[in-house]
Amino acid sequence: MENFYTKEKGFDPKAKSVLLFGVIPLTVLVVVIRKIKGKKTKKQIPIPEPGSTEYDMFELPPARLVGRKLRILGYLLKSPTTGNFICGNFFRNSPFSRLRPFAAKLHLMPTSFVIPRLSEEETKKFQIAADDLKKRGFLSFVTPSKKHSGFRHLESIDFYNAYKSGKITPSQVAEEVIRLVGESHQGEFDLSCVTQMEVESIRKQAIESDKRWKEGKELGVLDGVPFFTKDVIDISGYSTTFGTKFIGDKKCTADVTQDNACIQRLKAEGAISMGKVSTHEFGTSILGHNPHYGAPKNPHALTSSTRYYAGGSSSGSAVVVASGLVPFSIGGDAGGSIRVPASLCGVVGLKPTFGRIPSVQPFGAAWTMGDQGPMSATVNDTALSYIVMAGSHVKSIHSQNQPPVHLDKYDKIDSLNDITIGVYNEYVNDCDSSISKAVNEMINLLQTQKQAKIKQINIPNLSYMSRAHALIIATEMAYQMDGFWEEHSSDLGIDTLFALSFGKQISAMDLHAASKIRTFAMKTLRELFETVDLIVTPTNAMTAPELLDDALIHGEINVRASVRLSRYAFLANLCGVPAISVPIGFDEKNLPIGIQFFAKHWNEHTLLRVARAVEQIREGQDRKPSQFHSPLSKDLVK
Repeated sequence: MENFYTKEKGFDPKAKSVLLFGVIPLTVLVVVIRKIKGKKTKKQIPIPEPGSTEYDMFELPPARLVGRKLRILGYLLKSPTTGNFICGNFFRNSPFSRLRPFAAKLHLMPTSFVIPRLSEEETKKFQIAADDLKKRGFLSFVTPSKKHSGFRHLESIDFYNAYKSGKITPSQVAEEVIRLVGESHQGEFDLSCVTQMEVESIRKQAIESDKRWKEGKELGVLDGVPFFTKDVIDISGYSTTFGTKFIGDKKCTADVTQDNACIQRLKAEGAISMGKVSTHEFGTSILGHNPHYGAPKNPHALTSSTRYYAGGSSSGSAVVVASGLVPFSIGGDAGGSIRVPASLCGVVGLKPTFGRIPSVQPFGAAWTMGDQGPMSATVNDTALSYIVMAGSHVKSIHSQNQPPVHLDKYDKIDSLNDITIGVYNEYVNDCDSSISKAVNEMINLLQTQKQAKIKQINIPNLSYMSRAHALIIATEMAYQMDGFWEEHSSDLGIDTLFALSFGKQISAMDLHAASKIRTFAMKTLRELFETVDLIVTPTNAMTAPELLDDALIHGEINVRASVRLSRYAFLANLCGVPAISVPIGFDEKNLPIGIQFFAKHWNEHTLLRVARAVEQIREGQDRKPSQFHSPLSKDLVK
């Protein structure tokens, strides 16, 4: 019974017997007993009123499905009968079943997707700031880092200065990155993060950059700077697989012949696209494991006997930056998938306002939740790549009617006395003690060193907002998979198969209820942002979980770890507001800790300014990852 199911032979006959005469009857019996017992003894928890100030996030019991048990679940899920039975019962007996009665108390219209807009007066202010950015140029906004003897990551300005000195060329850097990718993807310290590299395309881009630098016609700070892209974003000449074995295959989708908008804009500035990096299959988990392309390793605390998850689903995007291969990368975020791996790997991750960075590709995993954004070693590179990629696009309906992109006050970080930061204490402290300590210390430093104002706030019914987000994203991902389901569901990793099977159980009534809760969440944040400029939380409730041997091949389902990693991420996606994660320290295992800030729609410039202030407070305190590969030698870095 090791191979319970194959496409050629179907279900193993012995396994069928176990299923029909063992597993199904036992499962039915357990469900019946629970229902009878529940009718007699279980006290029904009342549905709370909307706006209740009682903190309602809860901890799940530790439960981890891995190895043989995970494979048995996969076997059961691949049968429509047992798969629907398991997922249907999971839904009905989970907290998700309480969404509809809660939503019935909301006298609000449902929101299908976010279309944030600014007033005419605010738009004029944005235009003035955008004109100032265009006039001054990005470099005038960059506050120089203090000189220190500690470790620091490379940033795009280091490459810019190295090329300007004439001591190295973009082609030499590109070749070195290619070499380092090979070096970092072998042996016991294999990072398993890069999945596709078209070497001839890379060399062609680099030669073109060489020529511009030689002629003094460089396009700007990014000319010749290498970057990688999450494998959910289209790049001409590459397959977009979404981490699967079958999407991107010519039988499933057409060849990609056009870059997505963010890639077009980066290439137009001379940045060199180095290829694709790993993602959790279909973006369905926050852990970042991929059974088809390997599990990307967190470059921090990586030893011959211990390894940690990089986080997901933009796992590869975080690893290539944290390990030094490139100064920035592009990720995607529909449920924390930029911010969570950025935090776990000790880099900066920005999830922009919904639609701020346009997408023009026809296929995606989560239409109303997902955004593309930068993951960078420094806030400067986050800001630089953001202003290049952001802005409306005629082919992207969600990007229309947005205000001009700018960096107003980005360089004003000595004092934040015009910034009010909202803190929900119970929420902030609902995490590991090492994280709450680091976050509270940084909040105090922002107040004492940068004169930021701190205001206590309350966010009601958080657990219902969290479940509404999970339900909507599960529905959208399951629907995107619908056209492939009959032929390719058996090709999915087991954790992805479970997540998408669960999504297929969600009814239109459930989705409608979740969309009403989304409206409630947007209304709540809108009212909060009338009194504060930002809201602060940890990025995660725990640091990176350990990647154990028993999960290396097939992965795992670890609901508790997944919930704790994404505890603070969902609001930004549900409400379409921008959020940023910035590293602020390390725990006792030398694993990174991140702090997160939310802002109202279109206020990425405020996030970036405060993030740069956080970075300045911590200058000289960063630590070199145990696996680090730099394409620039020390003598080329000022």
